Amino acid sequence: MKIFQTTRISASIETVKENFNQKLFEYLNPPGAKVDILRFDGTKKDDVLILNLKTPLLQTKWQGRIIERQETSNEFYFIDIGEILPMGLKTWHHKHLVTKINEDSCLLIDDVNFTAKSKVAGLILYPMFWSMFFWRRHRYQRFFQVVVNSKK
Repeated sequence: MKIFQTTRISASIETVKENFNQKLFEYLNPPGAKVDILRFDGTKKDDVLILNLKTPLLQTKWQGRIIERQETSNEFYFIDIGEILPMGLKTWHHKHLVTKINEDSCLLIDDVNFTAKSKVAGLILYPMFWSMFFWRRHRYQRFFQVVVNSKK
């Protein structure tokens, strides 16, 4: 299953790159879920992320690894995959791509591909993940607005 979400950010690509960190990740956590970050190495190749996800119905672990990262003056991206996934998920592949529009703005793209262990799980997970990434659009914009304003 695929989720493709684009968000225009009013910040330079350098600012976005510098602030793609644990603080941003914590800010993007969806409402209604408690996420404990057990490990956050960063966004470089072979960095690891380990989460303990808690919802009213479920507590589970998520472990991901950055498998690729590339940078140019006009874009950067990194790809994380799921190594230990919550029940219902079989695979997870998430490309975070940031492309420069001009000196003061860029486009942030979340390109997610995942497979569920069953059709029923997919029918449950797809709308949940889609809404989570849709919700992130506003959070990305607000986060980087605060970062840019704090530099002035």
